[in-house]
Amino acid sequence: MKKNFIKGISIALSMVVAMVSCTQEIKTAKGFVGGLFSGNTYQIRVDDQGEREGYIVTTKSQKAYEGIKKNLQNEKLESEMYKQESIFENEKILVMNLTKEEAEQIDQMKDVETVEKDVQVTANEVVPVNKEEVDRVVKEKREFQLDQWNLKAIDCVEKEIDCGTQDKEETSREKVKVAVLDSGVSYNEGIDVCQRVNLVNESNINPCFEDATGHGTGIAGMIVGNKEKGGLDGVSNDIALYSVQVLDQNNVAPVSRIVEGIYWCINNGIDVINLSLGCKYDTEILSTAVRDAINAGIILVAAAGNAGEDNGQLEYPAAYNEVVAVGSSDEHNHVSTFTSGKNQIDVMAPGEKIWTYSMLGGYMAVDGTSIATAQVTGAVARVLQVKKDADAAYIRKLLRVSTTREDESQKVGVLSVKNMLQITETNSNINVDIDARNIKKDVHYDVDNIVSGCWGKGTHEIIVRTQYSGAYVDLMAKAAYTADELFSADKMLHGQHNYVRNLHFLYMVARRIKNSSTTINNQTKLNNLLNSVTTTNNKDGHFGTDDVNKLRQILVDYLNITGISTSNAEKGARVIGLASHLLGDSFAHRTMVPKDDTLVSSDLFSKDMWETFNWKKIHFVIETRDLKFFDLATTNYEDNVSFYNQRYMVTRTSVGNLLSMYGSDQAFSARSIYGVSYDMKLNNLKAYGESNGCVNDGLEAISTDVYRVNRNHREPSKYIFGNEDDFLQYNYFVC
Repeated sequence: MKKNFIKGISIALSMVVAMVSCTQEIKTAKGFVGGLFSGNTYQIRVDDQGEREGYIVTTKSQKAYEGIKKNLQNEKLESEMYKQESIFENEKILVMNLTKEEAEQIDQMKDVETVEKDVQVTANEVVPVNKEEVDRVVKEKREFQLDQWNLKAIDCVEKEIDCGTQDKEETSREKVKVAVLDSGVSYNEGIDVCQRVNLVNESNINPCFEDATGHGTGIAGMIVGNKEKGGLDGVSNDIALYSVQVLDQNNVAPVSRIVEGIYWCINNGIDVINLSLGCKYDTEILSTAVRDAINAGIILVAAAGNAGEDNGQLEYPAAYNEVVAVGSSDEHNHVSTFTSGKNQIDVMAPGEKIWTYSMLGGYMAVDGTSIATAQVTGAVARVLQVKKDADAAYIRKLLRVSTTREDESQKVGVLSVKNMLQITETNSNINVDIDARNIKKDVHYDVDNIVSGCWGKGTHEIIVRTQYSGAYVDLMAKAAYTADELFSADKMLHGQHNYVRNLHFLYMVARRIKNSSTTINNQTKLNNLLNSVTTTNNKDGHFGTDDVNKLRQILVDYLNITGISTSNAEKGARVIGLASHLLGDSFAHRTMVPKDDTLVSSDLFSKDMWETFNWKKIHFVIETRDLKFFDLATTNYEDNVSFYNQRYMVTRTSVGNLLSMYGSDQAFSARSIYGVSYDMKLNNLKAYGESNGCVNDGLEAISTDVYRVNRNHREPSKYIFGNEDDFLQYNYFVC
């Protein structure tokens, strides 16, 4: 049914360049340079003329790996898309930036197994939507019912396991481990993420804004969403969900990064991998990784693709025999027209107008084989909860006999969770023919009032939110995400100095642009508007002035990058997105480590370092951003959603407050934004607010009474680091 992959290239075909489509060559040709290269050395003769592209080099020996790796000392050969990682070192794989001639040289070297292009993999995006209908719904502010008709269509029975009543430590070892290789999963109360792994860019690790497109968040929510906490149900619960971020803000990744994600799953004992992504090209490195994952006992569930009749074949990795290939069905339980390789899929699941979680804490209705795949992954996880030893072969057989069909002639049916669990729990024979219980005739679910939005595409999205409802939310989320990527060195955008005043400035600019009667479509108009916006500066001194001037420059740079000729509404949305990032970072970085903290233990330090840390903690002068000065990995603490989780719960509420205020065109109010229930303290929030004119604004409850400084003039030996010096402007000194 699906294509079998035969490893290796015949010597008889050594003069032929392997073609994977009419336009894309991905493998080099053995013997192409013949006797010009001896194969006895690993020194690459650098070609300064050819065009460079990403290549993947797989070696058979450690000697070959080390020999070729030495060439990466030449920065021309170092891949711009990807840096070498320990996982690839274990597999003796290198990712390099090569010309065609250099790739052919490497292909002739001893113990080189394969050399192939690092082709692009994309998320299985939604099919085009009716933009006129989208615009009309946004304008009318139409209310929706979150009818999860898809859960009825797949016979999603009640989830009997109540994870809230069991001892977390006792059950964690037994939980099915599901990894979502996608664009990340932004923090959401309805989605419980066990661990976040970022393979894209280590600077983009704030889990509140991890997912720039909403794709991974939507997939995760469909697998394990908790309706009581977040408003929408997923197919499974009480599983350990792992977010393995491989797709960038454009929902794209080189295949090497997908492979790295798969090997991460192998090394970390994952049970099921969700792959709502794919490409048209069969690559040896991906085929090998899939086979290694299967051999490790992992079940891979992948999207068929959304090319429909334009592409009769499944996308990879769904096209591999070992992988469960998922197509989309509509409200009539018929295969969706956009499903690729519809005659080769293993199972269908609803993939049109499906409600799921989206960016910034909201919901959206989406189309595509991506969301269908997530439902199958959730069902597989539930089977594994009953039958832990079920392998990929068992699951594929189980799907064939448990799906529902319109009639006996239908080759592939729609997922039925109820039937899968019934067969598994009763140990029924999964080799039997389809029987009458699986027939559903004249099925129809009402989806007429649901309008699909877009994952990371288009201008508008239809999102019904718990905290915010509005257009241009995709632009807001992308701006929040790219703040780290584009402006990581500009600390005033990440909570440095008076974060209240900096937030106020960005908010005023966003609102002023949105409401301008003149289209701000050139540099002069933008500069005039930015220079007209000022904020109160009672105690900030030159720090406040410098920060605002720098923020002006950041906005000029960012709006030029994203398109200064776009509409005022779009530019305003981008600015408020940067403000959302600043607000989130304020909680992530400026929260004080509590005096009674027990999460950071003594076994993480040397004796002397622990004494220093403990002294500062007791004196309440450590912000979460300062933990890295004690050689503690920021990904484990400062940017870890589980480290004082309340920081991120509050971030969601505060960002929702900010966007609601912006959407209803209200004046800036620190109390409206920060005035939430919060047991911990933000450093100097009250004084920062007062300096910005927010007097008697009720910020005392979540603010330190003074500016807490990480230095001690009485005991210089304990002065290891100091945070910024703007405490001098507030008449505060050491604590």
